[in-house]
Amino acid sequence: MNLKLFSTMFTSIVLSSSILPALAGEYQFRTWVNQDVLATDHKAYCDDVIGQQVRNNTGSINQNDIGSQGYASNRSSMQEYSNSKQSGTQAGVGLGPIGFKFGQQSSNSNSGRTANTSANQSNNSWDRSSQRTFDRSTVTSESVGKNCSAFVQSGAMVEATQINAETDRMGMRTQERMGMFNMLFGGRKR
Repeated sequence: MNLKLFSTMFTSIVLSSSILPALAGEYQFRTWVNQDVLATDHKAYCDDVIGQQVRNNTGSINQNDIGSQGYASNRSSMQEYSNSKQSGTQAGVGLGPIGFKFGQQSSNSNSGRTANTSANQSNNSWDRSSQRTFDRSTVTSESVGKNCSAFVQSGAMVEATQINAETDRMGMRTQERMGMFNMLFGGRKR
């Protein structure tokens, strides 16, 4: 009986020592993430978060041009005139050394004054003011950060799927080995 117990224990130890190192190595599976890239930039697999930067540049330019202009002129002129006219007739009769003269003389004079006065006045006013408005605002899209939630979630799903696949694979191998163990040692009767 001691021999059977010893052989059973020896077989269990040999099988366990050959299975456990193989199983331990299977847990170190390959990852889909490049570890060198992550060591260089821990956000390499993250998405950019895009934000908009708005630079407002609005305003108005006012230009005032208001004025008036007045013009007045007075003009006056004076004209004077005078006119004189003399006319006369003379006749004479002479008889020998004796002579008679007779005649008529008339004078006519005119004088006058003419005054002209004119006044001109004009007023001119204007409002040529203007207002210009402008909008030179700009909108630019810029990266404002990183969003790593999609990377973390997809990484977790991939890792979980790989762990499940490895666990299923190890379970099948263990069942195969246990089946061999049972075939070798399970068929014996005590």
